Amino acid sequence: MGKHKLAHASAVASLLSSLTCPRRQHIRLLRAPLDQPTSQLQISRRSFKSLVAGTAISNHPSVSAIMESIQSLLYVTVDASNSNNTSAIEVLEWVQKCSSVGQVPGAVGAYVYHATDSDGAGAEKPAWLVMWETNSASFPATGYLKTLEVPSLGTLNRLQHFRLQSTYAAPSFSSTDLHNKSATNYIVAVIIVLDEKLKAEYDKYYEEEHIGALMKVPGWRRTRRFVEEGGGSETMRQSGEVQILQLHDYDPENYGIEGQEFKSATSTQWYKDMMANAVKVKDRRTYELCGFVHV
Repeated sequence: MGKHKLAHASAVASLLSSLTCPRRQHIRLLRAPLDQPTSQLQISRRSFKSLVAGTAISNHPSVSAIMESIQSLLYVTVDASNSNNTSAIEVLEWVQKCSSVGQVPGAVGAYVYHATDSDGAGAEKPAWLVMWETNSASFPATGYLKTLEVPSLGTLNRLQHFRLQSTYAAPSFSSTDLHNKSATNYIVAVIIVLDEKLKAEYDKYYEEEHIGALMKVPGWRRTRRFVEEGGGSETMRQSGEVQILQLHDYDPENYGIEGQEFKSATSTQWYKDMMANAVKVKDRRTYELCGFVHV
């Protein structure tokens, strides 16, 4: 093993020496500090209308729209079914390695999540989710993605690039809170395929009704909506369709996803109409935050 690899291994071992949980320990690996955290600008409800079309929710005092420097997301799932002992430390080390050699253009940080639905809807599906946030709205051809190999962890199952469409968050929430070593977070990741002709109607429904309903769910922190850019691997869409990624952040200490508020949010007539007419495919997963890697 070369001197560089030995030094890296020693540094990581020292940093992680106090960890006890093999999978879900919340840790933060630093490659290089930033002069300042990702900028976020709380904007007025009036100027919110220039950010997102269909703005009935902008009049609600408990929801704020956030304009972020983050413009896109590289969404990667890792199937470690053949490596049952894969730990959060190993996944974070792999993410650290990919980030340090610039394999993800424009990346500013990456989150590592572990599935919480492996005994249910996520059975036999990849257990690990890695999301690189980038400050670039465009991505190069997918050829570079071949370099993101994880032979010691398993195989890459889904690898897609999504462009940020809109962000909604509770006023008390800041994404930088999730960068702390002790940070905890649950995320509900929903990937849907829409009839392209009905996307505008779906967006209208989401912004005028669904966001307002979700914010009433105990523990809701943030919802971000992304549109797929390019095919990527495991794309589910065909010609005339559009693929959307919807990420919902929740406080694990007050997780109300099984409560009446969420049931109400997903039982309206408008919701039922969208599911029946606009949504062609839907894949929903739930995850728990394991760590954040600063790039």
